[in-house]
Amino acid sequence: KNIFLTYISAIVLVIIGFTSINTGLILKGSTYTFQNYWNLLIDNTKNKDQAPIVNGFQEVEIEVSNSGYKTNTKMLKAGIPVKLRIVSNNVFSCSRSFVIPSINYSAVLPQSGTETIEFTPTQTGNLIYTCSMGMYTGSFTVTN
Repeated sequence: KNIFLTYISAIVLVIIGFTSINTGLILKGSTYTFQNYWNLLIDNTKNKDQAPIVNGFQEVEIEVSNSGYKTNTKMLKAGIPVKLRIVSNNVFSCSRSFVIPSINYSAVLPQSGTETIEFTPTQTGNLIYTCSMGMYTGSFTVTN
């Protein structure tokens, strides 16, 4: 009985350790996270739409909910400015604390409302966005 509790405790500690490391990687903006590896495994080919360009800006919208983030746009072009609208509707979870580590952006979103930011992606690869706890994440793929 005592050895069983030891094994269970060890497994729980390993899981907590991996979760902490993953959260740190997410908040650093790393592409080497469990979520990104999972997305590669399931090969999510839907929602690969390129952002439309309107008046010289790539226009993108992220819907914020209590359970994370949702967008129909997954592809951005490097070197073209982005107008990102972050829309929250009756949100009370940590997803309100929105972070894009690679552009040093962070904001606490209103419970209901729209926050608009403008930036220009300069590097190709994944542009990660997350809540400040690293629990809810999403990304855009930046291409040439």
